[in-house]
Amino acid sequence: MDRGDLWITDHISAHQYETERQSAKVRVVAADLRAIRLECTSEADPQFYDLPLTLQTSVPPAWQRCRVVQGAQQKEVKAVNGLVQFEALPNGGVITLQAIQ
Repeated sequence: MDRGDLWITDHISAHQYETERQSAKVRVVAADLRAIRLECTSEADPQFYDLPLTLQTSVPPAWQRCRVVQGAQQKEVKAVNGLVQFEALPNGGVITLQAIQ
């Protein structure tokens, strides 16, 4: 749990997350060496299913850190073995990953 490998939560939140995840789709809107733009959608009713999902995205090998932006939310994440992991809200708008130099 301390390493972030285990999520302890209540049964309602677990159900919400699982329902969102099962109907979620992620598509690449655009990608180049400077930025990746994604769209995450879910068919679950956002009135009841509004938890951010954990996503992993492959990034170019030169990216060591990147900024993840979705709406007003912004976070810097570290790339590990060419992957970045971050949270994104389904149906929350375009998700932009930008390399930080």
